[in-house]
Amino acid sequence: MDLIVPPSVMVPCVFHRSPPTGGTSPALWANFYNAAFGGKFITNPTAAWTSAFVHEWLRTISKYRITAQSVTVELIASDLLNQGSIVAYQADMPPLTANATTVTSTTVDLRRDVYAYPDDPPHPSQGLIGSTGYTSKARDGCYMPLKLTRFKWQDSADSMVPINYDWVHQERDALSILVHTPTTALQFPWYEDRTGVTLDTLQSAPKLCGNNFGFIRLAGLLKGASVRVRVRQTVEVYCRPGMFYAPLLQPALPPDETALRMYFEVSGRMMDGYPASYNDLGKLKGIISGIAKKVLPYVDPALDFLANSSIPVVGTGAKIAKTVLNTGRQVAGIVKSSQAQAKSKRKPSASGR
Repeated sequence: MDLIVPPSVMVPCVFHRSPPTGGTSPALWANFYNAAFGGKFITNPTAAWTSAFVHEWLRTISKYRITAQSVTVELIASDLLNQGSIVAYQADMPPLTANATTVTSTTVDLRRDVYAYPDDPPHPSQGLIGSTGYTSKARDGCYMPLKLTRFKWQDSADSMVPINYDWVHQERDALSILVHTPTTALQFPWYEDRTGVTLDTLQSAPKLCGNNFGFIRLAGLLKGASVRVRVRQTVEVYCRPGMFYAPLLQPALPPDETALRMYFEVSGRMMDGYPASYNDLGKLKGIISGIAKKVLPYVDPALDFLANSSIPVVGTGAKIAKTVLNTGRQVAGIVKSSQAQAKSKRKPSASGR
């Protein structure tokens, strides 16, 4: 069983189960469509459902960006059934893009960007090589804060058309040799049945807020055990006039470049996943603070800024950025105090003149 965590305002989490080897059961997929915009948990979603969601999205939102996202997976089982393992990692998965493509010898000018993704994400054995991946027993679960790589505003009108290609051909002139037509099921990153969709009616979707994906795989689970999944996502949006979110609008705060820099420095050194119990107040704070104390003294000129700045953190990077800035200010104060003491010791005393 796999969970995929894309930086998507439309589908922040996907559940996927491959058919057993030699078995007759079909693959199962289910998408967590963003509930803030009329979405819900849909098993084997269709192109019609996605189209309805995107229509509501475009009607409501003009600009958007993700500022925080995480998923928590917990195994619900008795002591006799809490078997199995869990693997989690994050990977950069940029799509291939083109304006027009050849699909099964039929040339189609889509007049909009096509984003081609591979059929499936890398196998966990590949994803863990040289990474900060997480492995544990299934009963420990997993808490994965997605490492965001982009905080720029996205325009809702600038949509994307996802389509799949074969991993085997990724080194070639990729989009000229796609092996899947748009009438088949869309696979990674959103699993969706597109049966009946024609080449000129491809369903578009909001663009992703980055290329970093999270992957969680549970293996060896016993029959009778169940899994609880909690998805959390924070999104900033510009709402269109007259929509239900319009009364809540307020001017966006200016970007805090120091907070962004601190977020990227610390998140890049964090593990890709932690035990599910870490999704609790204070559990992850010590880890973040420990990384920050090692990193921040070498991030210049951030120290001088942090020591003297009272500018609050803008809603970017959420809790991590706030913790990093607070730790940065403490570290900066310690460094300045130590420098001042060292300087005073170097001064000759009055009696020594």
